[in-house]
Amino acid sequence: MDVLRRRIIDVRRADHARNSLFDDLVQKLDDMQKTMDRNAFIMVLIDGDCMLFLDELVKKGIAGGDEAAKLLRKAVFDYMRYDDNFKHDHKIVIRVYANLRGLSHAYAEKGILKTTSVFTDFVLGFNKAHPLCDFIDAGNHKEAADSKLKDNLNLYVYNAHCKHIIFGASADNGFASFLGSFLIDTEILSRIILLKGLPFATEFASILPKLRSTEFTNIFRGEALADVSMPRNHGRRSIGFDQAREKESQLSGHNDFTLPWRSKPAARFGAIDAPGNETTVTGTWYTTISPEGGNHLPRGENDGDMDSQHESPSRLDFPNSTLSSTSGARPSRSEIEAALIDSTTRRLNQSSRGLDFGHVKHDVELALRLTPDFWGKSEEDEWFLRSKDIIKRAVEAWVKRTGNPPPGNATWIRQNPVFARTLPSPAIPDSSQAHRPVDEDTQTPDTRLHLLIPNNSVGKILRNANNQRIDLPEGLAVHPSTLNGIRDRNKRLCNSHYLTNNCLKNDCDYDHNSRLNDGEYAALLYLSRTQPCPQGSACNTLLCVKGHMCPNGMICKYGGACKFAHLHGIDTAVVA
Repeated sequence: MDVLRRRIIDVRRADHARNSLFDDLVQKLDDMQKTMDRNAFIMVLIDGDCMLFLDELVKKGIAGGDEAAKLLRKAVFDYMRYDDNFKHDHKIVIRVYANLRGLSHAYAEKGILKTTSVFTDFVLGFNKAHPLCDFIDAGNHKEAADSKLKDNLNLYVYNAHCKHIIFGASADNGFASFLGSFLIDTEILSRIILLKGLPFATEFASILPKLRSTEFTNIFRGEALADVSMPRNHGRRSIGFDQAREKESQLSGHNDFTLPWRSKPAARFGAIDAPGNETTVTGTWYTTISPEGGNHLPRGENDGDMDSQHESPSRLDFPNSTLSSTSGARPSRSEIEAALIDSTTRRLNQSSRGLDFGHVKHDVELALRLTPDFWGKSEEDEWFLRSKDIIKRAVEAWVKRTGNPPPGNATWIRQNPVFARTLPSPAIPDSSQAHRPVDEDTQTPDTRLHLLIPNNSVGKILRNANNQRIDLPEGLAVHPSTLNGIRDRNKRLCNSHYLTNNCLKNDCDYDHNSRLNDGEYAALLYLSRTQPCPQGSACNTLLCVKGHMCPNGMICKYGGACKFAHLHGIDTAVVA
């Protein structure tokens, strides 16, 4: 018996030692995770020789450099804040490598800058804007910037503290094969994001479908440096620009760079000055506007549905022939009005969550070669109020044509009692419906989901003609600050408790005690739907709050890297 007793004591001691070892390991893992999260950052690597900042920024010298750095930091933050793994305290590190001497001379030789010192001041302003913003001179030897960018990418792509790398070198074929070497690792694949400035070079075609990409058109040029001293009808094309556009055409499958601008100038603009006159141009997207202020809706062979033929571009591009009636002449009022309306319509087709008037104007500046000061700074300037009025009427026309709710910042529409009567119902009803009585026929628990789905859909699993489950509403009206507020809570909210009032875990570690408003409930549902349901489209759980389709739909920024990529083209028409 004594022998057995000693063995039991030995086993207990061994168990205690093993448990202590496990506890130590768990504590070390927790400490490592906290250290990694504390020093997490987003790395932005840019080839300054082919990612060119907008002329209006460079011309401002020190002030322009400061503005460019701050705009870039804001653009990166705005892009990343919708990422599930992004946290508010992640640092943003920006490094731009370029041949500063060569680049400054290029700006001066093209007539964009009067002296090279202005570009030197721009770089100085960029570097002073933030401690983590660096515009670095890579030297003037061949491939100087390339080698630095490649070594930096190699260094940070395997750094556990580096959560994402935004890589900008779209016009350089040399980076395509280098980036391709990382594509075999799916974990690395999800962390690299391509930034577009000039059109993507040909060899990027093989990697573009596998990586996320974005562009910041309010910061970087979309075309190479052009000689501003040349006449307008020739100066818009620049050295290397035609070749770059040809490369992008090969990637997109289009042979016409001005798609969908295929109409002749007379056909496109001829109807504008004639009140009530509309001209049908088959397969061409155009807009007319009458002098009395009435809107003629965009038309085409698919009833104005541009997305049925072409992908919505992020900026306008007009053929030279529409602008070359007189060398160096300013575009006519009709051309400017049409360009504003067309840009507004395209951006709303891309994403209707919000519309930045500044981005619309910038599209028109690029298309018609206008300077930013064209719009003026006060009500005394002709186009200061006129441009806003045209954009607003274009938004109203788009809402009437599509039946979609207006952008979130289109407050003038909802405040107009006459126009508001014709608006579609908002995706999120007001809080007065929060405690609506349960319909016994549907046997649906009293959940906050009543606030988030159409009244006629409560208690039903909605499916399309292919028997795939459809999540409604397709696009939740969620304010970015509300979304960040939900993400940044010290204690995560319990999706099951707040959205279905039906948490089945007795020892649930998540928050059950907060009071949320309607916007916070919508944000919580949006975040919940970013996690794919294990049962996929075949799910039959009535109150499942996981995602059965991409919450961002066809405008998803993740492309082929999205968890729901195979469902991006899903038919969202619900069948009875």
